[in-house]
Amino acid sequence: MDTSGSPSNVSRVNQTVARTRFPRGTNKELIKIENAKLWFIGGRDINRVIGIVKEGDFSIRMVVQTASPAMMTKCIVGDIEWPITRDSPVLRVGARSFVFAMPGLLYGLQLAPKCPEEIFEALERIFMRFCCYQNHVRKIFGAEDHPYFWPLSQWAIESITQPFLKRVGAFWKRDEGQIFNMNDRVLRIQQMSFVVKLITKGLLVGKINPTQHVEVIGREALNDGDEVDSRATPTMFLFSDLVEAMEESKVLMNMQYHLIAPYEPRWIPVPNIAFWNINKRGLLLMLSVIKSAVFLNFEVTMHAFLGQNYQRFLVPAVRMVEPGENSATAAAQEEEERNRNPRREIRFPILNEVAETSNQESNNSLVEQLELGRANLEMQKLKEKQEPF
Repeated sequence: MDTSGSPSNVSRVNQTVARTRFPRGTNKELIKIENAKLWFIGGRDINRVIGIVKEGDFSIRMVVQTASPAMMTKCIVGDIEWPITRDSPVLRVGARSFVFAMPGLLYGLQLAPKCPEEIFEALERIFMRFCCYQNHVRKIFGAEDHPYFWPLSQWAIESITQPFLKRVGAFWKRDEGQIFNMNDRVLRIQQMSFVVKLITKGLLVGKINPTQHVEVIGREALNDGDEVDSRATPTMFLFSDLVEAMEESKVLMNMQYHLIAPYEPRWIPVPNIAFWNINKRGLLLMLSVIKSAVFLNFEVTMHAFLGQNYQRFLVPAVRMVEPGENSATAAAQEEEERNRNPRREIRFPILNEVAETSNQESNNSLVEQLELGRANLEMQKLKEKQEPF
């Protein structure tokens, strides 16, 4: 019996853009498509794990903070959220299949069979504007209806995404040589979703302050009245660094020091694009919330676990001076190299600073402020109607 035309197998698209206003910004739905499947792709060879994470409506939303250069765009299937940025690759690998790549994460999205062509045209317009999009639909990835489409396509997909991620500075060593089950991989997806929701709320309620927590890098955003071109896009490292910090913190708390990944904060931004990231103060804010909201507990100092040799595990290695090389010249070259590349503030010793910050906070803590902001945000949603864009 042919069910390909049944409602469960046909995606419908809603392109009526709606805007919801919040105290410090707006949250717009750019597109909504019914009947999508979100897959997670990961591992290598016998350690390969592929599985459906969520089924439901797929939507793309744009979050814009008022009186700030910061904006962000995110994808949603059910309650799972993940970001798309101008330095993260998105590929079309089939007639109805798309791939989203970030450090340590690879998502596969499949829309239902017999989607109208206008769905893909609308999606491609959005992807071309908000991420690093490439159409590889003509490349042979296999039959999309095949039950092993994603594992069979993984090598070809990563041969495209991994070189790009390495060029911009992605470095994720945790998966190499480690056996992860599906629960571990789904946990990482949930952690990314949590971080995306946290950044969204921080922008909309104003807890991410543009003058205190945000740093803009790259070309200046165009001041031409266009809501997108006049703002800066987040770098993917805004999200992936926080996810990595969550994983490293769990490793530290379990005293599994041998699993700590090397720290390489190199970042080479895509040229001619205005990016934004949180600075050190913003990072401390985010990590403080993560510490209290999830499973992390920094109240026990890292020195108690690691002793005096903790820097051996946590501090990036210093370049050795070659024989015959002047140490002052080497230091100057190293400083010049650091200044040339934008700085990513994520450093695992910063977890100690989070602990110190938490101990010094008053009863009206950052977390309580964020929860108050979240309550105000929910009240705002109840009071205000969605306005057509």
